Amino acid sequence: MNPLQAPSEFPSQPLSPPPSTPQSPPEPLLELDPLLALLAEDDPQACIASARPDPQASRLDLEMAAAYQVLPPERRQQLADHWLQRSRELGYERLRLLDGSGTVLGQAARVGSGMVLLELSPEPQA
Repeated sequence: MNPLQAPSEFPSQPLSPPPSTPQSPPEPLLELDPLLALLAEDDPQACIASARPDPQASRLDLEMAAAYQVLPPERRQQLADHWLQRSRELGYERLRLLDGSGTVLGQAARVGSGMVLLELSPEPQA
């Protein structure tokens, strides 16, 4: 066999993925935040704007959307307690709820169980 000749069992053409055909369905969109997608299943009112995990601290920070602030206090507490349970199922020991500016709206109780929601003082009116 000539050393410059390719063995017959190897294809002469390089392998490449088949070209997409017009009948092919479009590629699925890249999921940028799979954690947020998991939590969205438990957020029918779209209260969670973003999820920021901190695995080193075993903490999950959820940024709340404006929809969360207008809910009645009892509903906010229900959602917060549910998200705490869900975050623990996902392996996080601590949960914080933040507004868009990073102000803590609630956090997992350090003594006892459940979420402690903080009441923010209303902004002074001029």
